Amino acid sequence: MRRLGMRGDVSEPKGPCAMFRHISTRFIPQHNAPHTPLDRAAGLQRHLTVLKRQVNDLESAQAASVSALHAAGPNTSLTGTWRKDKDQSESMDMACELVKLPWLYRKALLVLNQLEVEDTDEHIKTTIKAGGLMDVVECYPWDGREVSHKRRDKRKGTHTGKAVRLKEGPSVQIRWDNPYGGEGSDTFILSEDGTTLTQASWMAIRDSGESCSYRTVYKRCSS
Repeated sequence: MRRLGMRGDVSEPKGPCAMFRHISTRFIPQHNAPHTPLDRAAGLQRHLTVLKRQVNDLESAQAASVSALHAAGPNTSLTGTWRKDKDQSESMDMACELVKLPWLYRKALLVLNQLEVEDTDEHIKTTIKAGGLMDVVECYPWDGREVSHKRRDKRKGTHTGKAVRLKEGPSVQIRWDNPYGGEGSDTFILSEDGTTLTQASWMAIRDSGESCSYRTVYKRCSS
């Protein structure tokens, strides 16, 4: 007897293998069927989208790591604005006495609480902010040249100074003539975490032979 096929034909599969091929063709999805050009384009677009997303995620992760490293790392530059830590700083009374600084100027020292530093490859510039006439601005090149600035005690005349790099940090070395002629230095020492700047000052008067030293401590201002 002839049997009706699953597709409505009247052919009859012959043998077990033929029967299996017949059932597979009818009921099992054909995943290996050739794709159309549109299918291949859509698949390629999906792969490109996933790849682009992975690249963006990698770049974002790298940027976050660099930002975190910069945030965690210390600032080793002296350039910036520093505010005096009066509790940690030492008295300047002896220095004032050596040059017989007038009483009015001694009082003005109480408001010398901010230091601005500009340390570049060409020079180091310091500005002590006291408001108006009491500001002290000095700039020294790193090539060893000596330059002149107004006397720090506000007397007539100038002092001559130069900048050198010491093991401890940048140092400004100055000398001045009478009255109360002498010499001195300011060495800037930065803490390991970059948040504290210590100005180690020393001065000596030639005629009297007297000398003194003191330290002024500054904290880095938030940017």
